Amino acid sequence: MKIEKSLEKLYTKHRIVVWYDPEKAFTEDIENFSMPDVLAITVENDELAVKYRILHQEPQQKFLLYMPYARPSHEDNWLLDIELSQKIFHTDQESMLLQELELPFHLQGWLKRQSSFFKSKERMNKFRNLAKKEDSERTLSLKLIQVAMGSAQADLDQLVRDYVESFKEGKSEQIKETLDKFELSEFFWNEVENQYNIKNESQNIYDFVLMLFQFSFIPICGEQRLLPSARITLSNWKDLKSFSETFDKISAKVSNDLQVDTALGQAVLEDVLEDDLFELIEKRIVQDVIKKVTDHTFNVNRVEEIIKKRESKHWFSKYADFYQAALTAARLIDGISHINLKVLQDFEKGFELYKTLYFKIDQYYRQFIRLVQTIEASTILQPLYEDIEKLYANRWLLDLSDQWQQCIEKNGGWYFGIKSQRNFYDAVVRPKYVDQKKKVFVIISDALRFEIGEELHRNINQQNRFESQLDYLVTGLPSYTQLGMASLLPHQILSFGEADDILVDGLASKGALARAKILNDIGKVKAVTISADELASYKVKSEEAKELVQQNEVVYVYHNIIDKTGDDKISEEKVFDAAQKEIDHLISLIKRISSFNITHILVTADHGFIYQNKALQESDFADAEIKGEIRKSNRRFVIGTGLTHNDTVLKLKAGDLNIQSTSEILIPKGMNRLRRQGAGSRFIHGGATLQEVMVPLLLIHKKREDTLSQIDVDIINKSNNKITTNIHPVRFYQTEATTVRLLGRKIKSYFAVQQGDKKTIISDVFIYHFNSDAARAEDRELMHQFKISTNIQRHSDVYLFMEEEIEGSTQWRDYSKYNFSLTLGMMNDFDDF
Repeated sequence: MKIEKSLEKLYTKHRIVVWYDPEKAFTEDIENFSMPDVLAITVENDELAVKYRILHQEPQQKFLLYMPYARPSHEDNWLLDIELSQKIFHTDQESMLLQELELPFHLQGWLKRQSSFFKSKERMNKFRNLAKKEDSERTLSLKLIQVAMGSAQADLDQLVRDYVESFKEGKSEQIKETLDKFELSEFFWNEVENQYNIKNESQNIYDFVLMLFQFSFIPICGEQRLLPSARITLSNWKDLKSFSETFDKISAKVSNDLQVDTALGQAVLEDVLEDDLFELIEKRIVQDVIKKVTDHTFNVNRVEEIIKKRESKHWFSKYADFYQAALTAARLIDGISHINLKVLQDFEKGFELYKTLYFKIDQYYRQFIRLVQTIEASTILQPLYEDIEKLYANRWLLDLSDQWQQCIEKNGGWYFGIKSQRNFYDAVVRPKYVDQKKKVFVIISDALRFEIGEELHRNINQQNRFESQLDYLVTGLPSYTQLGMASLLPHQILSFGEADDILVDGLASKGALARAKILNDIGKVKAVTISADELASYKVKSEEAKELVQQNEVVYVYHNIIDKTGDDKISEEKVFDAAQKEIDHLISLIKRISSFNITHILVTADHGFIYQNKALQESDFADAEIKGEIRKSNRRFVIGTGLTHNDTVLKLKAGDLNIQSTSEILIPKGMNRLRRQGAGSRFIHGGATLQEVMVPLLLIHKKREDTLSQIDVDIINKSNNKITTNIHPVRFYQTEATTVRLLGRKIKSYFAVQQGDKKTIISDVFIYHFNSDAARAEDRELMHQFKISTNIQRHSDVYLFMEEEIEGSTQWRDYSKYNFSLTLGMMNDFDDF
């Protein structure tokens, strides 16, 4: 039955099959042979007659030529040409199996050695689906291991990774037993030794893993025993997303078993700065950086240099917030140390300095505090946090507010120049948009202080087809919501109304409907007010959106996240998180508005704020001894009449502040806070500090053409395209400096042999974010020493592959490739080390 099936398969590809049977064991089978369309002939000393018949008389007939004798030598074989062009049928066990597997006869010896493997029909069927007649014995043996392991490929790297994966899952002993059972262990580990240059006498997969890590980590093996093949293997493991989880778990176990923490304790930072085999390395570097920033021994440049070296490393993303916190703290420390507050002598100078320089300190503080609040187990940051809090409170807020207070008192009143918030409608909205017949949306974000607006401005300019110009407005005093919102409306006169309302030319201004009335009646323009949440709910081509745009020239959009969060004592500590959410929300809102075919958008605010994360001391509160008829008050101002006070506050008449009223306003000097029962004390506004009174003004324009592009990355030494040693330098070149609108590229590079669609990586994987803004071309060059490890001595189809990261994903796409020739001498992996 088995013979007939084998013959049937042969006749699907051949017309003539030759069968030698020197033992005459199948004579009876031939006498009873019956197969449709096949004629059996016993050949006995009539070879020429048979040959003439099958070739000339019946050239279409299928024949089985049965020879009851041994196969003659080529010289004596009259049917040799037929045998060579057709098929010989063998009936020994190995030959039958070879025929069933459709493998050539010369593999009979190999098959005999592997006979135990094929006793399972399931294994044999799986192998048959993988084996090809052109495969070498080595390839076929790898495919046996592939079946035994249940691997997706017969590639040795893949088999090793699958073996390691099984170890992670506690199943490696099963694989070891299977390889031993089918006598494949010796072959497998010889292949491993040839490819990885690691002799693993125990044939234990974890011993191999330990050696891979040992010979890749200088603090353990020493520089002289460093093994490039091991480093390249682990580099590729880290780069494979499908293997990342396994690598992490194996690395953690190896780290513990090799006592990496002890080795790191004896190493200096520079020894491990380029390494990322173990998570402990990242922790060690993070701790060192944070400590040295806290000690003021690492400046901004040094922290940036370390981050640049680490940002493409395996564990970096897990600790990115720690690095960013250290960098932001270093910038704050450096910024304060270089600022001379004595130059702040008048209003205009103060506003200009804050717009161009001073705002950065408050921005760094906000970013740092938010990172500290976000990071889990931030005790690592506690000493740095304490240092930053003291520095920010005493060397920045206190000193700046005292110097600014001198300017205010020297001026004897408040600022109402061209940048005054009072001029917003008449100086910006009316002449730039209404008079020009340009529809405009005005977004007013409650408590969006200047430095937050500056970050929003930068982010908008990194959105394609959006252009933002940054300016500022100066609020009136007190710097609180009702006055700020009223000041942004068209008006001639502002006055105090009932309760905390501000009257605009005699009209109430509290609430959306009241403000819409002012825009229409006083501004003489078709206008409407709307909440940002309602606007965000409008679909692009909805009737609501069409009506909003078609029926109005000006639309005021109101949003309140920052002030709402900060003004609540329970939630005030989350105000910096609210600020970040507001930036994200405003970008989405701006894109939504532009989708309504609106090209002009303004963003501003009613007032700013001051926030200190650390609980305040008793000395931070002022007892101003205020008496009189108090109409409204908070920690930073008092409105009333007949007010008496001590010298911790500054008294201004409402008229002096261009508010039509007989009221008096008290503003605490500098950073002083007034005592107030039950109110939050860390988030404050209403006073006269630069942080409270300077708000952003963003003039945003939606463009029709693309506004963003990316720099290009090339290699300089293209002529040096011959790889002759196991270390090959490549000098990369970023063609242009990055700008606001010319963005960087993240590039992954490696050497690989390409054969058809298959790439075999033969070097380490180098990942780098090319985003230098250096003006000098030389400063945008970068050299990387690729480590080469391969058994291939010569090859012309070697390429340096460069891939770029796909934005918003973890995937990569082809960027460019350069052809190299590989000509390696007989060297070992320790050359050049």
